[in-house]
Amino acid sequence: MVAWITFPIIAALLWATVNHLDKYLLDKYCKNREIGGLMIFSSLIGIPVVLTIFVFNPAVINIDLRPALIITVAGALYILGLIPYLYALDIDETSVVAPQALMLTVFTGILGYVFLEENITFSQFSGIVLILAGALTLSLDIKSIYTLRLKLNVFLLMLISSFFIAGHIFLFKYFAIDLSFWKTVFWLHMGFILTSIVFLTFIRNYRNQFLSLIKTNPIGIISLNLVGEVLTVIGNLSSYYASLLAPLVISETVTEGIQPIFVLLIGILITIVFPNLKKENIGLKNLLHKTISITVMIFGLFLVLTN
Repeated sequence: MVAWITFPIIAALLWATVNHLDKYLLDKYCKNREIGGLMIFSSLIGIPVVLTIFVFNPAVINIDLRPALIITVAGALYILGLIPYLYALDIDETSVVAPQALMLTVFTGILGYVFLEENITFSQFSGIVLILAGALTLSLDIKSIYTLRLKLNVFLLMLISSFFIAGHIFLFKYFAIDLSFWKTVFWLHMGFILTSIVFLTFIRNYRNQFLSLIKTNPIGIISLNLVGEVLTVIGNLSSYYASLLAPLVISETVTEGIQPIFVLLIGILITIVFPNLKKENIGLKNLLHKTISITVMIFGLFLVLTN
């Protein structure tokens, strides 16, 4: 237990750090919502990953066409899942948006049960329901005790994001069970590269945003993106490996369940120590709201893990 759970914890910490870095990039460099430009940066990370894997293990290209194509599509699903996530992050605070990625455990649980024969107990199902309820609660805009408004746009964006990313992690595990770990990772990142080519070639708005970001502040935008993408890749690899050591719904629920804690703690730390960089709303009402919502989600996580 201790061995495998280390990997989702590593992924959760790295992804939480990247969540805040993404928010900083959006606030500082994307005043005109150049989210398409950031997506191209994210997908281009596939190039060094693919080249590195090939140098150390050239046998990764020995694969049948069908699995290669499907795994490549899985890589594209991941990039597509980042688009609604970035739009949600552009709308709301990191500590509100990031925990809602827990909703992907609902999709991974269903996919694992149907296609991988990973059984879910009633208690685990109840935990998944609590996680979804916590995500919904976190989406509420509480202006007063009598006024509750669901931030439906943020919730729906994260629901779509969770659906795509859950599909990508499921397809990874489905093929990695029979293929080697690195072979599956290689073709997954080929999907990243092909997605970047599609964006640059056929989506003029995204291409213009990408070029605009580079011209505006090439050193800042490239260096910060590079740091973020390296952390993301390491986090992804940890998550992929964890998915092979435990049922999909368990590994993903652990990762996504722990991540909100790191997100909240990092957000509070940055707000107190570096208020000029980023300001998270840590007023008593908002902090209580976030804490209760995340607690509900963590209790759901406990139910999933103890059965």
